[in-house]
Amino acid sequence: EWHGKKSFTSYRVSTTTTYPKFEGGQFTVRRRYNDFVWLLQHLQNSIASKKWKRPVERLPELPGDTFSSFFGWGRFEPDFIEDRAK
Repeated sequence: EWHGKKSFTSYRVSTTTTYPKFEGGQFTVRRRYNDFVWLLQHLQNSIASKKWKRPVERLPELPGDTFSSFFGWGRFEPDFIEDRAK
């Protein structure tokens, strides 16, 4: 918070795995939107460099910022957050 106002939104990401290297199998973390932007760019770069042997489907786009959310207006509105979380 900054001066009593929210400064960013975080999203809860939950996953379940059966991969034996990860004990417990269920994990939950909180991530910010810019973490998803970084992940998408990282995956796109890996795909472009042909590191993967199998063909990869096109990755979906992230929901974009709105002009008003860039300046902070509306980015904490429930509808905006819900649209981004989908």
